[in-house]
Amino acid sequence: MKLFKTFFFAMLMLLVMATTAQTFAQSGNRSAGSRGGSGSSNRTNDGSSSKQPEELPPLSNEAQTAMNRFEMTRTTLMANKRQIDKLYRTVPIGFVEKQKEHMRVIKNLETENEVLQQRIVAEAVALFRLAPGRNRFATILVMQQVQEALAPKDPESHFNPKLALEICSLMLSEEKLPWEILIRAFRASYALQDFERARMILDRLEQIGTLKPVYYELLEKTNQKWQDELLIRRLESQTGDLPIAIFKTTEGIFRVELFENQAPLTVNNFVALAEENFYDGRTFYQVIPSEYAATGCRNDNGTGNVGYAIEGEATREKARSHFAGTLTMMPDAMGNTASKFLICHQPKIELDGRFTAFGRVMSEEGIAVIHKLNTHDATQFQTAKTEPSKIISITIENKRAHEYIKSPVGTAVSSVSTPEDDSEEDDEDTPSSFDLLQKNN
Repeated sequence: MKLFKTFFFAMLMLLVMATTAQTFAQSGNRSAGSRGGSGSSNRTNDGSSSKQPEELPPLSNEAQTAMNRFEMTRTTLMANKRQIDKLYRTVPIGFVEKQKEHMRVIKNLETENEVLQQRIVAEAVALFRLAPGRNRFATILVMQQVQEALAPKDPESHFNPKLALEICSLMLSEEKLPWEILIRAFRASYALQDFERARMILDRLEQIGTLKPVYYELLEKTNQKWQDELLIRRLESQTGDLPIAIFKTTEGIFRVELFENQAPLTVNNFVALAEENFYDGRTFYQVIPSEYAATGCRNDNGTGNVGYAIEGEATREKARSHFAGTLTMMPDAMGNTASKFLICHQPKIELDGRFTAFGRVMSEEGIAVIHKLNTHDATQFQTAKTEPSKIISITIENKRAHEYIKSPVGTAVSSVSTPEDDSEEDDEDTPSSFDLLQKNN
């Protein structure tokens, strides 16, 4: 009887355990079904999902190669960083020779990582151009690169709106873009004076409700002045009689057309100083990326002067406006100028009426040289100073047939040849660029 009771109790326990297992299984199936979203509509009869995730199109061979190259560099870079961290935590104590070897290995890894860090940015941009958004890490690096190109923080970086716009343009075809990308594309377009594209980007910003009216106002005002500037350039190009200044700098060579028609006193003074070799060896003592590069100071820190001043010409009726590559004299409190000038990195029409624009960099290649000038600010104390870029020499070509002299404030202005004076002496059959400007205004 005792054996029978034991057998009966065992069978009862097995039955309870089986029932419990079945209950848990059914409950699990119901939970899985509820997690599937709308129930049976997401699953087929055999329980599998009827809606598969959308597959991305395969990468081209070129894009796949770029992806592999980027990932290899990223993997090596991260492995090196982990190894460096580990080595710093395990520096041997009390063993001089082992310490030296240990630190030598760390130094080698850090040097390798500096090279890899530069390479991975270039590879991220290359990958992004071939397959925008397909690699999260590459996309993050590219967006950082865009920001650094427009507002450099690293003293070794340079203002590069062309690169920023090239990258942003790869995404502008997308219907929905975050405003951060659009505003950066606008800033790059504005800096490159592509005002038509800038207007289209503002329209998109307006559609998503993040546009400030001041952007439209700035764009319209700048574009109107740009059209006037283009007209002047076309008229003056018909005669090609303006003097040219060839700047040789530590970062490259660029040519500058001097605005003798609109700023004759300033151009006369600048040419006279250049031919005295005053500018030779002068540093670009203040270079603020995306803003300007300043030079022409005797003390190379913004405090020097040449002992005299000439009358500013910023308020002349035909004064030129400020765009990318414009050279403009820095005024003193009285509005007079002397030797210090800025070269604009992008349109700066807020300087109109205050600073005397007296020339322009004549090519995109020349403006690229301006952007490469080393970030430096000798007007403020710097804990980590960068080596300033320098003017090696300035050569003047294509001068008009008169002497270029200085005309300090208080001297007879008539001693300086003005375009009006030149026009009386010129052959009537060969109008000067000033004559053409007068005729068309």
